[in-house]
Amino acid sequence: MKLYLTGGTGSLGTGIQRYFRHNEISSSSINILHRDELEKSIKNSNCNAIIHAAAIVGSSSCDAFGRNYTYKVNVDGTQNVIDIAKKLELKMIHFSSTAIYGNKEEGVITEETRPHLNSSYSSSKWLSEIAVIDNMEPKMRMIVRPVMVYHTRDSFTNQKSINYVIKSILNREPQISLNLDPNTYKTYTHIEDFCNILEGLINNKRWGDVFNISCGEYRKEKVKTIFDYISNKLENKETEIIFRPDRDTLGNHIISNRKATRYSKVRPKYNIYQGIDEMLREI
Repeated sequence: MKLYLTGGTGSLGTGIQRYFRHNEISSSSINILHRDELEKSIKNSNCNAIIHAAAIVGSSSCDAFGRNYTYKVNVDGTQNVIDIAKKLELKMIHFSSTAIYGNKEEGVITEETRPHLNSSYSSSKWLSEIAVIDNMEPKMRMIVRPVMVYHTRDSFTNQKSINYVIKSILNREPQISLNLDPNTYKTYTHIEDFCNILEGLINNKRWGDVFNISCGEYRKEKVKTIFDYISNKLENKETEIIFRPDRDTLGNHIISNRKATRYSKVRPKYNIYQGIDEMLREI
């Protein structure tokens, strides 16, 4: 299948271009608010489907840009992509976020878990999902909720990301602040696993459905344990890591991958420590 990728220079976009193996990818960095320019680019690509990854990502980034602009990009921009997809009769894979589940104190989160919208980011992503569902036939859409994806070429500077910590330590920053509760559990997902599962869902034509793509609930780890591991691997004696529990909008973020692995027929390759080791080998 020929796929057109919005947000090609972002965190997930760069990973998809590296790890997708069985589908042809065209990409651009065109602003999704520039509808005419975007439509022309998509039409000229002769694609069969659009992967819509372009967005303002993460609560910190959305706070920095402001609520109005966040909604303009994440909701209005998504509507532009929907309108183009419908006009050109293209399928659409829309990237939402597991941030829509908010701060869940306990238990495993599945696709059926009710949203708890506690930030501009989560609200904008939920509204973008509703727009896709309301405006596109099931056979023409798929909604994907990525779960804390990380990789070496990640351009993401969000203060919850593994890449942000590794880069800060390697740059010998004296101090870094993480918007995380060190005593919560998270399911970080290596980009190769994310891409393999997503490609499996596309190739198996799982249209009309919603999928969380994660490393799985059995690979959860405590946040402090993960970042202590990184510090020890890098023999860090200079950078102090400060956790900000009051800014952790996710809480315990233990996301099931059972549905996605079942229908993609792909199982994750990495646990968190194998994934970090793989990242460090590439640096």
